[in-house]
Amino acid sequence: MCRACTAISGGLVPFVLPPLPLPEPSTRQPRLPANLHDCIVPDPLCPHILATDHFTHWLTPFGIAKLEQAFGLFPPHEMIRCCLIMANNVLPSTLSNYSLGLTHFTKFCNDLKVPKEDCMPVSESLLSMFISNWAAGSVSKSTRKTWVKGLSMAYY
Repeated sequence: MCRACTAISGGLVPFVLPPLPLPEPSTRQPRLPANLHDCIVPDPLCPHILATDHFTHWLTPFGIAKLEQAFGLFPPHEMIRCCLIMANNVLPSTLSNYSLGLTHFTKFCNDLKVPKEDCMPVSESLLSMFISNWAAGSVSKSTRKTWVKGLSMAYY
């Protein structure tokens, strides 16, 4: 437990961090897609987990560099707290929709053999190719907007 003291009016008041919100454990197991063409190549940065967890558990080289930079500025417990609070304040259905976009984008990049370093942050040209070649005509406009929103938030 992390403790600190704060000086107030010449006295010391102990400061105790509140407990971190923990995610609820899931009994569900990830499954392979019905169409094996939709499978993603095994990758340590994109482990085989529930789709709803892709948004919070998948990493990119860019995201790793950003995390290392942030860990140089902030204590690890504060970084963990920040990530948990952000993940717990987004509706599971929204995370699921964002994750679906990440899954399709990852598959798109894998199919085109785009280097991981070039996938995130996503360039305007790569995003345009993804939307026009992968999503247009196969999903609704609102779904495409959700996917783009998820990609714009997925810098880790």
